Amino acid sequence: MVLVFYSVFGAVGFFLLKPIFGINVMNDFSILSNFENNPTVINALKFLQGIIPIGAFIVPALYFPKAIQQDSKSFLQINTSVKPIFFLYALAIIIFSMPFISMLIDMNKNISFPTFLSGLENSLRADEEIASKLTKAFLSTDSTAGFLINILVIALIPAICEEFLFRGTLQQFITLCFKNKHVAVWTAAVLFSAFHMQFFGFLPRLILGVFLGYLFAYSGSIWPSVVAHFINNALSLSAEHFKFNESGIDFLKDDFVFPWYLNLLSVVLSCTIIYFMHLHQSRKINYNGE
Repeated sequence: MVLVFYSVFGAVGFFLLKPIFGINVMNDFSILSNFENNPTVINALKFLQGIIPIGAFIVPALYFPKAIQQDSKSFLQINTSVKPIFFLYALAIIIFSMPFISMLIDMNKNISFPTFLSGLENSLRADEEIASKLTKAFLSTDSTAGFLINILVIALIPAICEEFLFRGTLQQFITLCFKNKHVAVWTAAVLFSAFHMQFFGFLPRLILGVFLGYLFAYSGSIWPSVVAHFINNALSLSAEHFKFNESGIDFLKDDFVFPWYLNLLSVVLSCTIIYFMHLHQSRKINYNGE
């Protein structure tokens, strides 16, 4: 379903580029690679970033439950009630896990391959460089309108679409298959990270997927994980747009490395939040904390 609807919405998106942006990719697809020097191409790519995930993720997520004789809204846990405390957990786990995630980012990007795999490593790093350049081009805007558009197409739409597919559909289906929420959380997180096809960002994205998975599993609703995913994306966009790295605060700079004890504290706090989510889910404590 993902492949089919990705193809359909991709074709529609590419077709609309000519009447909307004057870009005819049917004649020359390589024009989209000229994003560094052509603002029109960037706008076209943002348009595709907004429309294709809806087809590739949302539509399959809504139709797949029907294929296994499930109600879509119940399966995805769209309308289930959720305790407000889980939205606080969503914010807390993104904030408190930052040093831990930062450590994983640094570890992952410094992984070195054996000599006989140097060609593969160079290829993967080249792909990472292209992705980095595209991200910088996407975020290169000084206007409020441009920033809000980025929030929409890079933070909000991916948060909803990816959570509906990876947590709402895939994690739920794996839970049905194995009757084990932990297997489902970690398997969906691995596939979530692998889907992005960025080897040197695999570990931090894997752990983020685990946190989002437990939010979904313990809250009984898709929306806390969507909120956490959105917060994570929006914080990254805001840091770039408002140039936090140029401030005088050390830990906001790109090259800042958190000390080991803060990394350890981050791991402990993140695990503690997951444990308290488990307590709330199992009703060992109620909403008032009693």
